[in-house]
Amino acid sequence: GTSGQALSFGPGFHKESKLPGKGGTTIISSHRDSHGVYIKQLKKGDMIKLQDRFQKWYTYTIEDFDILNVKTDTISMTNAKEVLLIITCYPFNALTSATSLRYVVSASHN
Repeated sequence: GTSGQALSFGPGFHKESKLPGKGGTTIISSHRDSHGVYIKQLKKGDMIKLQDRFQKWYTYTIEDFDILNVKTDTISMTNAKEVLLIITCYPFNALTSATSLRYVVSASHN
């Protein structure tokens, strides 16, 4: 899940998104100060490998970064190609977790 409590134990899969290999958008969230601390270091062109529960690997290339406000913005999941979105709270150095901003890494399946 993607509740704050669930994310304390590791990255969470958004159940409203698609599993890797099923077409469409896969969305994973993580806390910015624990399992997702690496997210701020990612760059365009970086490769991400994601393994599913059946030990199959999927490779994605980072294409873009966005900052969204969860109170006013939405994420489109109607992509014709397979896309991976990695989401964490923003700004990275915020003193509290009560921010409505999210940093979104967009990567396309290779």
